[in-house]
Amino acid sequence: MKNRSLDFCKKWFFEANPSLWFVFGYILIMVAVMLINLERFNFDEANLFTLIWTYLTLLIVHTLINFPRYRLFWKNNQKQQILSSYVHATYQYGPYLLMAVIYDHIILYVKAFSDIFPLIDVELMHMDEVIFGAQPTLWLERFLHPLVIDYFMVAYALFLVYPYFYLFYLYQKNQLPVFHRAMLAQILSLFVALTMFITLPAKGPRHTFEAANHHEYATQNLPEYTLPLQGIHSDFLLRWTGKASLFQLQYDMWNQIERVKTDCLPSMHTCLCLIVLIYAIRYRHLFKWKKVSLAFWIIGNLSLFFSTVYLRYHWVVDVIAGALLAVVIYYLTEYLYARWLQKRKQCGLSDPKVSWLLQADQLRNKSAVVTESPQREH
Repeated sequence: MKNRSLDFCKKWFFEANPSLWFVFGYILIMVAVMLINLERFNFDEANLFTLIWTYLTLLIVHTLINFPRYRLFWKNNQKQQILSSYVHATYQYGPYLLMAVIYDHIILYVKAFSDIFPLIDVELMHMDEVIFGAQPTLWLERFLHPLVIDYFMVAYALFLVYPYFYLFYLYQKNQLPVFHRAMLAQILSLFVALTMFITLPAKGPRHTFEAANHHEYATQNLPEYTLPLQGIHSDFLLRWTGKASLFQLQYDMWNQIERVKTDCLPSMHTCLCLIVLIYAIRYRHLFKWKKVSLAFWIIGNLSLFFSTVYLRYHWVVDVIAGALLAVVIYYLTEYLYARWLQKRKQCGLSDPKVSWLLQADQLRNKSAVVTESPQREH
């Protein structure tokens, strides 16, 4: 009986998304830090907003994409498979949902330890100067144009698409091993990044070079931006949204969504999207239209990387740090997941699959055979 229980626990442990156990470990560390320094924390800004909208978005997209499968399950009196799909998807996307909770509360840690870890923007500014001999965002002022600004703002917003869309695509293609790899790499990089946002806080050039914020750097003789970022003026947008351009609409939206304002080093726009780009190229055979898909990933990601500097969100060293982190985490993930698969095989488990998707495929094939048979007889 004891051996049977042990086997059940091993199977349950290795059937889970491996990212889940890393997230639990990170949560335990963060909770321990909070408890040890409880007097420093103010919980007025605690909330679960990011978790709620992330999960609701997942449910809506999951339902719309899989609606034909649900109709098939309903028609064949397999309604339990519909519930199973939601349970399994929640279980597999669970690590990201938990990371949404962690991200929502990083701001508590930033404020709790702000006296110990001051802003390092001036140091990052000097590093950019050493590398380039000038300030990149100030030098780029000569190339500002409303149309280009709008384009790069759209590219910047692709951060909400690339990392998560790729995971969703892999899940729907029933490619759980690649899904697990890509998610684990993103999760591990987030551990590093969120920790650095607390211990190495920076707000970026857009904050540092704005004259209104120079009182925070009283001992520094900092340059200032001479040209504001402005997109193409639109009377339609102004009338319906109160924002004069697509750029301003997105810029203000990002400011409202981003609770953590010290999220510069490393650039997670760069890190997460580069990780996804690496996996998209490595597993490009999974795309139906390989050339079009790769163009979408490569052009979009390169535009996104450049947008972080062009739109003054990041120092160039942030982007470099994000790229280096992505490469390191990729190789670490490959090592860890190989060990994970090895342990699964030792427990007698095959490569993970989404069983309800397999069942839907079987029903679809069966329906296709039944539909074709009368035609052949005729």
